[in-house]
Amino acid sequence: MFWHRFVLPLLRCFLPPPISRILGKKPAPLLSLLEETIAREGPLNFEQYMNAVLQHPEYGYYRHANPIGPDKDFGTAPEISQMFGEMIALWCLEEWGKMGKPDPFVLLELGPGRGTMLRDILLFTKPVEDFQKAFRLRLLESNVVLKKIQEERLAEFSPVHIADPGELDPHPTLVLANEFFDNIPLRQFAKTSDGWHEAVVDFKRGRLFLSLNPKACPLPPDDLFAEELKEREEGWIHEFSNTSRQIIAQLAEHLIRYKGAAVLIDYGYTVPSGYGTLDSWYKSRASHILRHPGNADVTADVDFEALARTAEKNGVQAEAIVGQGEFLARLGIGHRVDFFKKQTNDDAVRKKVDSMLDMLVSRSKMGVVWKVLVLRSGAESKAEPSLPSVEGGPHA
Repeated sequence: MFWHRFVLPLLRCFLPPPISRILGKKPAPLLSLLEETIAREGPLNFEQYMNAVLQHPEYGYYRHANPIGPDKDFGTAPEISQMFGEMIALWCLEEWGKMGKPDPFVLLELGPGRGTMLRDILLFTKPVEDFQKAFRLRLLESNVVLKKIQEERLAEFSPVHIADPGELDPHPTLVLANEFFDNIPLRQFAKTSDGWHEAVVDFKRGRLFLSLNPKACPLPPDDLFAEELKEREEGWIHEFSNTSRQIIAQLAEHLIRYKGAAVLIDYGYTVPSGYGTLDSWYKSRASHILRHPGNADVTADVDFEALARTAEKNGVQAEAIVGQGEFLARLGIGHRVDFFKKQTNDDAVRKKVDSMLDMLVSRSKMGVVWKVLVLRSGAESKAEPSLPSVEGGPHA
């Protein structure tokens, strides 16, 4: 079992030196920095490695790349269809109504990408004048390229960027996070015959490679799964994202203090498989997580149970985790599809709408693997939400 879970993937990393080394070419800047850091401080754990390749101020993938779109490294649900953003708009209106329609309130998105979902939400809710008047748009984004795109696409809604949830205005808040937590750095531990060993990134013969720290170590003391993990068999891989839990704790503190709700949407799991979930994408193709540092996306499946437990530990109510398909169906995406199809006699357009729906909700695509967790402060009023007419058509 251990061989298949961890050793076999490690062996794939022991490849000949890259051709750039053989030819004497200068390595990529971030690779050189990683080599220097490892030589000076020793192997990096995955949290340190992901922080470097994704968020290095000069060379980090998520600091300067524009990875989202049909010709980029990945696409997201809002880029597939405006219907996704419109359903999240209905969720926002419903939650705003439950809070008593506060004015002002904060609408925050974590990692807004190209601003597509927020634009769809805010265009869809334009008929609700009180909502439009009340929201204060806040964006948490580290990517300078995407920041500029967001500012341009959302200019009419006066967006303000923040660097940390602690900078939020002291108002009731709705938080949106779509494919945000999959890029948060984590640590990975493997169970062996003599205990837990942390997976690390080392450098040898001109290239990065994976290994296990030879010294057994205890799991992080604040790990919420400590009791369950005692019974895991040899070969089990456990992933722990302290940063994700810190973000949830910060949001929980704000929601408890000022009231509000959050919807977190991502691909992930509620029951761990015992296999590592780290993955990488380079130019729209799967890549090894150590290849192209700084030029490739590095992701991991989101541990939704960990997010939910962290929220509840910090006093916030966590709803049952459901698949994206079920969540969108509850909000009425089927009715929206019917409306769009009635507006045209073009069979090609109707098929395209059906295809978009299938991508978002079907079990074989995003409907189940992509999951939704809703968090609430617990203080809700009985006010009924004001929902806009869904008669509006496609927008640019």
